[in-house]
Amino acid sequence: MASSGHATTAKQGLIVGARALAGNPYDGHTLAEQLEQSSILSQYLPGTPQPKAVLVDLGFGTSMPRCHQ
Repeated sequence: MASSGHATTAKQGLIVGARALAGNPYDGHTLAEQLEQSSILSQYLPGTPQPKAVLVDLGFGTSMPRCHQ
């Protein structure tokens, strides 16, 4: 079984990262990898955009890493 993770912009819904994940990992354990991939893919865009907020569903529970602004 495999699952997938994706990152989109909040306003326009533009996909800024997507990856296949082996097995069925707990959502909260995949966030750091997804943020890293999105950062790598957007590093060459003008202004090097960075996330201002991370929106997740309830599957992330309390194991989500803390985000600093």
